[in-house]
Amino acid sequence: MDKKVGSVKCAGCGLVNFANAEVCKRCGKAFGKVEGESEPSNSELPQSAQTEAQVSHSPNLTPCPDCAHLCSRMAEACPNCGRFLQQIERPKKRMVGKVVSACVLVAVLACALLILAATRREAAVISAVQTGNAANAGVSSANRDAARAALNAVGEIQSVTSVGTNFMQYGSAIQSAKIKYDASMRDYKPRDAADDEIKRQLEEALYCYIDARDAWSAFVERGSEFGFIDEDDSVIKSLSTEYGFSSSSGRFYKGTVLKSIWSRASKSLNSVGERLQ
Repeated sequence: MDKKVGSVKCAGCGLVNFANAEVCKRCGKAFGKVEGESEPSNSELPQSAQTEAQVSHSPNLTPCPDCAHLCSRMAEACPNCGRFLQQIERPKKRMVGKVVSACVLVAVLACALLILAATRREAAVISAVQTGNAANAGVSSANRDAARAALNAVGEIQSVTSVGTNFMQYGSAIQSAKIKYDASMRDYKPRDAADDEIKRQLEEALYCYIDARDAWSAFVERGSEFGFIDEDDSVIKSLSTEYGFSSSSGRFYKGTVLKSIWSRASKSLNSVGERLQ
């Protein structure tokens, strides 16, 4: 039976075993001492410690499970005893490869969907702009929540006018809605002509209600809150040009003035609401 330093070779199958092994790991043959052979001296022990040190300083090396020979982690078999080394590591590598492939596939599909959505929206915007109404393309998904919050804020004024209100209540409703509207539109970042058009319509609705407040104030100041004022009033005369309402026998009636302005505001809000559905 041949003997190497720190190891012993089986006489039956030729497998190199650890020196302190009592039986062969492969065939089970019992080892016996050769006559005159002595136990390993203490001088032989540092070899194992040296092997461990080499492994710790060389992470690319690993000891063979059978003969403790240092082998490359990339090696398929031990060059000393022929032990196959990759039977445990390969399944792990295959699993990692499958996970990476799945992640790449998901990322590619997500990018494809985003590109498809962007392409469809761009085509819709171009078509809407060509027909003269960019808002028909709807608001982009990035601005949808901000536009909906702004619409709800201005819609509070519309609700007040529909149930009846006095001048003080109307002014308070505008002030509250303006604060909410400004907070919502801070997150609104127009990306194309459709976004710009919807922002314009929201602003138009809000400022229509503000113009109606100014007109109402003119009636209050002249003591004709529920009746008429002369058409030479500068505020009302300017608003009549912008909103298209006319005087009756040289005088403007409050109800006609406010309804004309509120009508345009409602039209703008309804248009935006359709785009956000």
